[in-house]
Amino acid sequence: MKGSILPHIIEKMLGHYLFSHSKVANLRQAEASKALQEVQKEVKRVRAEVDHLKVALKIQTAEVEHLQEVLWREEEASTGLRAALSLSEDKRKKAEEEVGI
Repeated sequence: MKGSILPHIIEKMLGHYLFSHSKVANLRQAEASKALQEVQKEVKRVRAEVDHLKVALKIQTAEVEHLQEVLWREEEASTGLRAALSLSEDKRKKAEEEVGI
């Protein structure tokens, strides 16, 4: 079959198949590229949020440390005042006993 049309038909079908397959591959590559860009954008947004939260955490940690120090000082002062009040009450009772009240 020297003048057969079959090789020509096969060549055309194969060319059409490869063209269609190439179009689908290009479409999927474009979709994947768009999805990748969206993910990269979201990663950038999340990283910025994490950085913001790290700064906020540092500020809050500093405030907590400061408040713990203030609380410790207040507790020390309160302990000192309780001791002074107890001593004052003991002196008052002793004075009352001496006077006979």
